[in-house]
Amino acid sequence: MDLEREENLRVEVLDNVTVVQFASGLIRDEKKIYSALESLNRYAASHGDSRLVLDLTNIEYFSSCGLGLLVSLLKKLRLGGGTLKFCCVSEKISDLFKIMHLTTVFEIHEDQQAALADLGVVTA
Repeated sequence: MDLEREENLRVEVLDNVTVVQFASGLIRDEKKIYSALESLNRYAASHGDSRLVLDLTNIEYFSSCGLGLLVSLLKKLRLGGGTLKFCCVSEKISDLFKIMHLTTVFEIHEDQQAALADLGVVTA
């Protein structure tokens, strides 16, 4: 699975860390989010040892299905020895993560630079 082919995602690789961001402006369309998260899960199934940073800058909404896909993504990566970090989480999504008690499960960083630094990647 090649993440670059997913039209709803922007992908950049820095020092063996894959940084994934949703591609267009503010995304509220559940179908676009679900499709992108399904692609990430397929990627994790075949690249479980990956180190991913998921930048949620453009995300305003997650359904319960979307949250389930995020948890599934985390589980697949952990089983394969990989890592998932979140960054640039809006206040609305942060509140949702808190309500669902996902802040104890997800590693959340203020920005990409902090998430990458936590993985040992120094950016300029």
